[in-house]
Amino acid sequence: MSAVARADPGAITRRSMLGAALVCALDADARAEAATQALKGLVLPRVPAPDLPLTDTFGRSIGLSAQLRGKVTAVQLMFAGCSSTCPIQGAVFAAVAQKVRATDVHLLSLTVDPLSDSPQALRDWLGRFGQHRFWTAGAPRMQDVDVLAEFLRGAPPRTGTHSSQVFLFDRQARLAFRTVELPSAEHVAELLTMLAAA
Repeated sequence: MSAVARADPGAITRRSMLGAALVCALDADARAEAATQALKGLVLPRVPAPDLPLTDTFGRSIGLSAQLRGKVTAVQLMFAGCSSTCPIQGAVFAAVAQKVRATDVHLLSLTVDPLSDSPQALRDWLGRFGQHRFWTAGAPRMQDVDVLAEFLRGAPPRTGTHSSQVFLFDRQARLAFRTVELPSAEHVAELLTMLAAA
């Protein structure tokens, strides 16, 4: 009698089931990793920005598309009361503002806490990083925060946090590129320069 024939049929079945479960788990991990990777890099085809209303730092209402159209724009999500990643994000944009020489470039910080971030709070936040003529800030309506975050990331927002990626738009107000979390100023400046030259 062979070793296979003498083996416990139940053990073979359990081993097969465990093997299949492992393959499924690895496959799920691979799909999750692929989905995460899809949230970074080039956006193809480019996706038009939703025309959500924003309130700027002077209390004026302007649509997101209108704010983006005609310039190459880098967008970040933040909120003025943040003491963890947002100051780092602000420092990155301040450094980008020093590096970029193209005249049709725009930096836009959008708050994810419009209930707390008044136009004055957003002006104060920008002021912490110096005055840069092409860096502005705005606040979406509270009901549009998750819509905006989901559009930018390409996936539902994560509860209790906001993305520290930078999102780059072409002159037609289309999302063209998503960076990694907390990208360097050099990387953002390079991407803006490339988009501006295209």
